[in-house]
Amino acid sequence: MFNPVSLRSSAVAEGAENVAQAPAVSIILVVQDQAIPLLRCLQSVARLPAVPSFDLLIADNGSADATGVLLDGLDGDLTAVRHTSAVSRDCALDEMAARAAGQHLCFLAADVVPVDGWLQAMVDEFDVHPEAGAVMARACTSDGRLLPEDAWSGILVRREAFVDVGGFAGAARPMRSLGATFLAAIKERGWAVRTSQSALMLRTPATSTHPQLPLAAAEDPRTALAANLRLLNDVLAHEPIAGRYWLQAGLLLGWARERQILGSDPDDVDFFYSAWDTDRLLASVDALESAGFKLVRRFPGATGDATQISFERDGAVFEFFRADLVDDRIRYWSYGYGPNGPIVNRAEICAQPLEEFWFLDRTWLKPRDHDAELTEMYADWRTPRPDWSYMDNPSIVERSAWDDSTYDLTKR
Repeated sequence: MFNPVSLRSSAVAEGAENVAQAPAVSIILVVQDQAIPLLRCLQSVARLPAVPSFDLLIADNGSADATGVLLDGLDGDLTAVRHTSAVSRDCALDEMAARAAGQHLCFLAADVVPVDGWLQAMVDEFDVHPEAGAVMARACTSDGRLLPEDAWSGILVRREAFVDVGGFAGAARPMRSLGATFLAAIKERGWAVRTSQSALMLRTPATSTHPQLPLAAAEDPRTALAANLRLLNDVLAHEPIAGRYWLQAGLLLGWARERQILGSDPDDVDFFYSAWDTDRLLASVDALESAGFKLVRRFPGATGDATQISFERDGAVFEFFRADLVDDRIRYWSYGYGPNGPIVNRAEICAQPLEEFWFLDRTWLKPRDHDAELTEMYADWRTPRPDWSYMDNPSIVERSAWDDSTYDLTKR
């Protein structure tokens, strides 16, 4: 058997209720199409010493790459769960937590390489600070730059605190990442959240074994768009908007339907950001422009509150749509032209919690139930419609006239 790493659980427990035999920590990973990052992460986990004791649980959340082959080749003591089709990330995490035997629960991102000594450092925080319900590791990129806490890569949670907030599903909130709302819920329940200065995770981009783009000629615009998306992701990882914007519309549709950028939509990318994060996005504009993403349009116009801002790079457009939370709905606006002139569309879709996913060798955010959102936007989204126009979006609830005299910043 091919054994890429030799893993061992340092303790085997009959169940979480048997504290005497339970390991100190259960390490949990939920992965999808991340075979190579997962291998690198597990090679680090395999170097852990016998103390603190731990067991290892991995959920393959509907991967289409070599993740299943990797799990089949692992030699060691671990629990692996296979989902033939993806389930929501909060449900997958909570399911693995229910299976875990450890006194504490350690949730790791698959695209990190934990630095030696990380687990002991996190457990030590609990020993010194009994008021802490969770301990975060510090995360940085390979060039040594620390990532914002919203992009946490590893977290250790007391089982009592996990139960107290109802797990990830119980803590989920609309238009927020699962990690952010989970930590917020722990604090709201009176627990402290600490960061271990000695626990470090390297979050490095890695090439996936799943072919995100078909073998194509260099002139395929999707190749350039993919490179620019990776650049945008890397730039914003260090900016105030990190962990607070998410994929929608065409790029999300391409991932959901084909696991690649759509051939019919190779030059336009749409993101959402929440209205309460407007200042964070605006504070990130300079970094985007320094990386070559030129701010070219502001809707509905050059002054007043913006509901959409657009950047261009290498002929592609990267658009950020403001999402307003109204009751349990996202309200957003798009702009175009109808038979009688300029039009602003007001659209509404269901507001959902956000979850991480792996695409184009980077981690992004998307709505928890992307099927439901895509259905609201496209109806039968699984069937390609080359003639589809965003002006026909079924989530549009109102149209009105739009003054288009100042939105194009390149004409000022």
